[in-house]
Amino acid sequence: MPRIVQYECDGCGKIKGSDNHWFSVSGDGNSFQVSRFDRNATSVFCGEQCVLTALSDWLASAKMHAAGPEKLAVVNQ
Repeated sequence: MPRIVQYECDGCGKIKGSDNHWFSVSGDGNSFQVSRFDRNATSVFCGEQCVLTALSDWLASAKMHAAGPEKLAVVNQ
């Protein structure tokens, strides 16, 4: 019997559908990276609003402030 895997948005709790355009987010104290949905990601978000909320939370976190503003950079890949 095939295994059914459901993905839940780490922002709002929405369950991923087959045609949703979701994002994967990885981050630590020094970086915040957004990419297309990856099944192996530890954090997934259902859309732009949830990603932006996660980014806002990351920017406000103590880890970001401890890193200092000189560590904040946007990298285009």
